[in-house]
Parts: sequence; C-alpha cells; structure tokens
Amino acid sequence: TYFTSAEWNVSVGFPADFEGPITGHALANAVPDTEHGSYPLVINSPGLSGFRQQSGYLMEHLASYGFVVMAMEHNGETIDSDGVWDIWGGAYSRPTETQLTIQYADQLTAAGGDLEGLIDVETLAVMGVSSGGWTALVGGGAQMNLSGCPHFLSQANGEVWVWDCTEFAPHQDEIAALYGLDAAPEGAWPQSYDARVDAVIALDADGDIWGVDHSGVASVTVPTMIFGSTGDTDNIPEHTSIPIYANLGSTVKT
Repeated sequence: TYFTSAEWNVSVGFPADFEGPITGHALANAVPDTEHGSYPLVINSPGLSGFRQQSGYLMEHLASYGFVVMAMEHNGETIDSDGVWDIWGGAYSRPTETQLTIQYADQLTAAGGDLEGLIDVETLAVMGVSSGGWTALVGGGAQMNLSGCPHFLSQANGEVWVWDCTEFAPHQDEIAALYGLDAAPEGAWPQSYDARVDAVIALDADGDIWGVDHSGVASVTVPTMIFGSTGDTDNIPEHTSIPIYANLGSTVKT
C-alpha cells in the first residue's frame, strides 16, 4: 500500500496532509523489463472531473498482462477545476491530447528515449469511461456529428445524457476554429485520430454527439468493446451504449 503525496493531493484539490491509500501489487519506480519487449500500448482517457491516477487497479491489471498503460489528464476537466469545466473545449482538446499522448509514447520508445524499445506503438488501443468513452471512440476514428442535438435535447426531459449537446452545440463555431475549419460542419466532423489505433474500449460512453442515427460511430472499423450499465442514470444505455454498439462500423465488436 502506498499513499498519495502532498504534491498530488494539492494538485487535485485535497489537503496536503491527506493520506489517500493506493493499494495494489505494482512496485513504484520498478525497472522496466526490456528483455521481453516491446509491449503493446493502451491509452486511457478519464471522464469529466477525472485525473490520470484514477482506476489504478485497472491500469495495474492491464500492465500485469504485458501492456504499457499511459493515462491522460484532460485540460480544463480535472477534479481540481472546482466544478468549472471547459466541457465544450474538450471537443477539440480531448482528441488532440489523445494524439499527443501517443506521440509522447513515440518519443519515449525511440532511440535514446527513457523507455527505448519498450513500447510497441504499432499495437495500440485507446480506452476510456464516460467522456473518456467518447474520447476513445474518436481515438478509433469516430466522427462527431452534432446535427442530432436538437432532437436529443427535445427528448431528454432534463436527463444528463445530452450534456455534450448542451455544451458543444452553442460553441460549434469556436470548436470549428480550434480545428482550423472555416465553419462548423452540418453533419459529420473530420476524423481526428492516430491511424495506428488497433482497438477501442469505451465504457459508458457519451452517446449524444454522433448524429440522430448515431452514424458518427460507423467510421470506427477496428475491434471495439462497448460497456454499458443498466444502473447508469447519466449515460442511460438505451441512449448511449446500445445505439453506439449497433451502429459501429466494426465487424469485430462486443
């Protein structure tokens, strides 16, 4: 068992002397096993208000099977944002940060890098939960499509599964400018992903930004695993996981 550091506590808004236990089997600062590498890479994207150290049990479990796991932290959406989140900015920053993290893995495993030869960046998966779930889908080639937002917003009756539409739709022109587009697309947005991604795992992914017919996920053709929870009152499966699964372009999905 390890305990969170004062630096980490302050970074996420906890008191410096808070002792948060981190239990598991991993050894801190262990020397990487380079003899049997290189190892496939998994990129993990946390949800809204998440942080890179979350779900340590899952990251450790994946690492125990021989994966290199790298977790991101999304600008303006972390737990230390005091509830003032840059949600609409994530429409650009989340896909961009995914690609930057993969590029960082390239640097680490390159000749002279800190993990030289350790990471197989050609065998690569992206995973995430909630907002991280839609980030993972975009990381696998999905295309944002906000044309369904008026319909979804009229059907939601105050339910929060339309939160992305609520945040993204009013800022489409600003999001388009971040992408370098002259105007917001009326349908599918351009893909923003690394073509080396081989697989996607999306847990309770947001479901309102793929078009009224969820055609935005049809461009995901790599093997994909979709998780949903019948007890989820935010990302209700009937509006999110189920139609996402049904409309994936991948023929290898579960």
